[in-house]
Amino acid sequence: MTEHRLKKYLPWGIAAGAGTLGFIVNGFPFPVSDDLELIFGGIAVFLVVLTIGPGPGTLAAALTGLRTWFLWGHPYALPFLILEAWVVGYLKQRREMSPAIGVALYWLVAGPAMYALFVSRKFFPDDLELAITLKFVTNSLLCVIIADALLAFRRVSSNLSRLTNRPPANTSIRTNLVRAFLFITVLPTCVLAIWSGQSNIARQKQASINEMRSVGTSLARAVGDHLNEHQRAIESLADLINQSPTASNDQIRKWLTRTRERYPGFVTMLITDAAGMVSAGSPDIPGEKPLSVADREYYRVPMANRRSFVSDAFTGRGFGTESIVAISAPLFAPDGSVSGIVEGSLPLARFQQFADDLHADPNKVIIVISDPRNQIAYSNQPKLFPALMAGSETCLKQFSESSRPNNEFQLIRNNVGVKNLPDRQYLGIWSKDDRTGWNIFILVSSRTTQAVLNTFYLQMFLWMLGFIPLASFLSQFVANSVIAPLKRLTEATDGLSQAPDAPVGPIFDRLTRQLDAPSEINQLIRVFTNLAQRLENTFHRLQQTNIDREIANQRLQMAKEDLDRQVRERTAQLAQTIEQLKVSKADSERHQEHLRQSQKMEALGQLAGGIAHNFNNLLAVIMGYSSLELTRLSPESPSFRSAKAIRRATERGRDLVRHLMSFSRSNEATMETVNLHETIQNTVTMVEKLIGEDITLSVTLSDLKPTVFANVQEIEQVFLNLMLNARDAMPAGGTISIQTGEPVHAEEIAAPGVIFPSDVSFPDILRGERFYRVSVSDSGTGMPPEVLQRLFEPFFTTKEQGRGTGLGLATVFGTVTKAGGFLRVESHPGKGSTFHVYLPCRDVAVTKPTSGDNRASRQFAAIKLDQSPTVLVVEDEAEVLEVACEILKAHGFTTVSAQNGAEALAYFETPGAMVDLVLSDVRMPRMNGPRMASELRKTHPETPVLFMSGYNELADTGQIHFFDNNLIRKPFEGSQLIRKIQEMLKTNGE
Repeated sequence: MTEHRLKKYLPWGIAAGAGTLGFIVNGFPFPVSDDLELIFGGIAVFLVVLTIGPGPGTLAAALTGLRTWFLWGHPYALPFLILEAWVVGYLKQRREMSPAIGVALYWLVAGPAMYALFVSRKFFPDDLELAITLKFVTNSLLCVIIADALLAFRRVSSNLSRLTNRPPANTSIRTNLVRAFLFITVLPTCVLAIWSGQSNIARQKQASINEMRSVGTSLARAVGDHLNEHQRAIESLADLINQSPTASNDQIRKWLTRTRERYPGFVTMLITDAAGMVSAGSPDIPGEKPLSVADREYYRVPMANRRSFVSDAFTGRGFGTESIVAISAPLFAPDGSVSGIVEGSLPLARFQQFADDLHADPNKVIIVISDPRNQIAYSNQPKLFPALMAGSETCLKQFSESSRPNNEFQLIRNNVGVKNLPDRQYLGIWSKDDRTGWNIFILVSSRTTQAVLNTFYLQMFLWMLGFIPLASFLSQFVANSVIAPLKRLTEATDGLSQAPDAPVGPIFDRLTRQLDAPSEINQLIRVFTNLAQRLENTFHRLQQTNIDREIANQRLQMAKEDLDRQVRERTAQLAQTIEQLKVSKADSERHQEHLRQSQKMEALGQLAGGIAHNFNNLLAVIMGYSSLELTRLSPESPSFRSAKAIRRATERGRDLVRHLMSFSRSNEATMETVNLHETIQNTVTMVEKLIGEDITLSVTLSDLKPTVFANVQEIEQVFLNLMLNARDAMPAGGTISIQTGEPVHAEEIAAPGVIFPSDVSFPDILRGERFYRVSVSDSGTGMPPEVLQRLFEPFFTTKEQGRGTGLGLATVFGTVTKAGGFLRVESHPGKGSTFHVYLPCRDVAVTKPTSGDNRASRQFAAIKLDQSPTVLVVEDEAEVLEVACEILKAHGFTTVSAQNGAEALAYFETPGAMVDLVLSDVRMPRMNGPRMASELRKTHPETPVLFMSGYNELADTGQIHFFDNNLIRKPFEGSQLIRKIQEMLKTNGE
């Protein structure tokens, strides 16, 4: 019982599903014009109608047709679509009529009824009733032809039959030929007709737009020329009055009258004083009371801006109440102040003459002229668009503010606030005179387009009513002509089963002569003959195949044995490869261990450098005092032996620190005098092969031969990293520029960008030294400020994972600062980046001094060694400072002490300060030793400077470029310090 109900209601369920599918498909209509759309949900309806029957088909049609209610807001089409499904299903089921002919016959009766309903309800404006009715007819014919063509696919028809438990639809060759013929003739013809109709509509619309654009452009030019001509007239009159400050009012009235006669467009003209009171007019001012225009915009603007002004449209007063446009210009007193204005009024009625000159029919073309404020100044349809009205009547403002690039727009009556437009939809063109800002709107009703649309659908419907029956008849004739020989062949071949042992060839030869069939049928007979003969030959070959199979089995066994041997050999090779991979993995692990060890040693070296500095300061105190004690004690004294033991222990501690430093870090890079230009050229030669063809490399070098003291490989690596970094910043190509210039001086203290190291001051650096600058620029993506601040941090990178290590710029920073230089970076997002590298100058043509600053030559005054020289000791460690002073005093020197570079410079500014030599630590707070020496050289170039440092490597001082033979390392013995000071004093005295 349950199975019976399922079979009974299953077709209705399928119909409901098809109706739902049609409802969804109708939600995606195909537009034919601005007001008409084709929908194809009817395909699902006709599939149900042609396979299940008219009853379920009406259910599917009802569900699908509901979408038309939602699409167009009316239910009028729904009953026609439901009735259509029942009629077509009935004619197909009971009369076996072609579905396309059934649809055409239905609409031949229902079409006029639908048209009459649409006309009586007046739901569609602009004479769309006929076009919409004919659209429904065309739409139904397209859907039924497509649905019938789909049933030609056996998979579609068989699946529907299996679901509904009904016999499959007729899918014979004859039926499919008829479907295919209709599909390939009717459907493409309809598509071409629709395309042709769209083209005609588009041409009609474009012709209207071109005509409107021509009218709008001409009218905008006429309005602009009229306003500009009268503006120049007002300016000329103002110049005449300004050049005649003593002219009387009578003379001015004559000038006003003469200007009005020459330019009859002015309805009135007047002159005001600085307070806005009218002093003269043409014609004369009516009334006895003086007229004030101080509240008018055409007075206020020239008074404030001191130039001529064209006002918006407004209603006049005093001389009349008509709508006008005022043009005014300022008048000037001899002292240059504004003494008043001259003004002329143009009536808006003049614009009507411009519009009338175009001979445009107001019933077909609506012309609206508005001022820059979008007040309507003139309209040839004043009932629709009254002049100088605010509110909804200025609805055209939206199209001047947001029109398309070609200045076209559409105006729909119900959406713009103008309720009494004669037609629902208009095409519009907006034109504007750029000189004056006045707007021209030209509107044309879309009724002309609808006339083309109605004519097109009427022709298409009449053509289809005649073409579809003809195409159906021709398809039947062609199908019968094709099928007839096949029927005769079928009847003739039935006799073959009665003589199965007879030879095949003679039977088919006799059949060919009897049928007198077309060549295609004869070809089919020949194919059957060849097939039968091949079957006979195949039977004989099968016997021979048994023997060949035995031979093949033996060969297969041999191949299997050979394959087993190859597998064993390959297994042995794989085992050997695995052993090699294990060895390779062990080597890789050893390399990784070496890398970790080197990293540990590097970290140990950095830690040891800082420890060595502090530890050497402690040893310097111990060694200094022990040395002093040894000079004061006799060798026989017990204290002498103790002091000597203390010094030996101190020396062992010093040696231990040096051994520790040499063990925990690699050797120092070789420092030498480097030619910057040669280094840049070498780097450019390498980089040209790496940057790619879409990047241009520009090199501009100065005429100098700049040299710096650094390691040449490290400097090359600096420029290589900067150029590769610039390349990565330009994924779409660009330009890399490298430039050198004159040495940088203190005049560039206002240079922009970010300075690295961040704890230095750019002005202070440039005041202390001269630097060569090398600039590397790119036209890439640039960097935001937050990236600039972290640019030289190790392992910081903005590249995606796997493309950058973050060590390139960190290496650049380390190398440049090691050479005593610094960097400045300029970058903005989207504007590229520039890296300025500053390296201290080293002039190889100058003799290297033996003491003091090795970057500049000095002249030293002679100092007698038999006197008591004065030494200024600068040290931030109190114990080291004290012991150094004690050693110097013990050897006859006069000492002065300071705890940093700033205090040392302050001492030199005291009256009577006499210093023969400065003994200074390298690293100190506030101001370090090299900086102090640079400042001292400006005021006391004759004073030598001896540096002392607790660092065992020059690189650890951070000032490797600053020292030559003017550095003594801590801890030092008193005798070493005295010898070094005497050597420097003697050399500088010479």
